[in-house]
Amino acid sequence: MARRKGGLGARGRLKIQAGRLELEHGKEEAEKILSATRANRYEGEREHRRQREALQAQRYQNPSNITASSHEEIQNIPSPEDWIAFDSSRIVEAAYNRDDERLYVRFVKPRPGGTPWTYESVPYVVWEQLQNSESPGRFVNRVLNFYDYHRGNWG
Repeated sequence: MARRKGGLGARGRLKIQAGRLELEHGKEEAEKILSATRANRYEGEREHRRQREALQAQRYQNPSNITASSHEEIQNIPSPEDWIAFDSSRIVEAAYNRDDERLYVRFVKPRPGGTPWTYESVPYVVWEQLQNSESPGRFVNRVLNFYDYHRGNWG
């Protein structure tokens, strides 16, 4: 695992913090303070994870940002030869329709054949970036999820 040059890693910073607390409060009190700090941080991370999972479940069950009619969407699905397979643990394949700027993505889970999602008003350059991205799943999280999207009715 690579570290940044000239900086301390998380363990190094924690050791410095523990040393300072030990000097100020004594060893036992420092251990109590660090333990409470870690517990608060972990609880905050768990709460954030619970909120994120609840939001994802809500989007999955009842997408509120549907912008296209099912009939129109189904008519504009790219032909099979336009689909590109991805070497990704998250994305099976994707296709782009330039006419209506829709990006169609079939995700690995939860369906065996892939779960269909449609992204609206996606510029062609974003489609090119997805194709060239090192990690397509990370690209979806960092870029595509900021566009309007909904569960596809085409899969």
